[in-house]
Order: sequence, then structure tokens, then C-alpha cells
Amino acid sequence: MSVELVAPITIVAVALAALLPAHGVRIDDLGRHTGEWGEPISTTYRGYTVYETPPPTQGVTALLALNMAAQDTWGAHRNPR
Repeated sequence: MSVELVAPITIVAVALAALLPAHGVRIDDLGRHTGEWGEPISTTYRGYTVYETPPPTQGVTALLALNMAAQDTWGAHRNPR
């Protein structure tokens, strides 16, 4: 961990430790937490493969937006001036 990140992480940790008990969460609960890693989903955009996290995240929304942008029809929907 870089020295630049130590102070902000410490500040966040102290703030969390102060707020958690009011919500019924103990600091030990954070230490026992385990995350799940899902297989990434991807699309190709302008020659690059873009990876996102799978549902139930918003990753699929980002990939769909890129697929729409790749159609390059945005200019067709502008009002003529």
C-alpha cells in the first residue's frame, strides 16, 4: 500500500468505526466479510474488449450503452438547425 493512501484509508476506517454501532454492525463484522467474484461479462467497443462485473451490478447497463454508442446513430437524432 502506498504512503499516499494510508491517511485517507485511516480516515475512512475511523469514520466507519464511529458509525457502525448505531446501525448494529461491529467492526469485527467487516473482518469476517467475504466478497464473491463473478465471471466478468464483456463486449467489444471500437476494437477494444470492455469487461464489467456481472449482474446483479450495473455492468450490463454500461455494456449495453457501449453497444448502442457503437451503432453510431447519435447524430441522426439531432434536431436540424
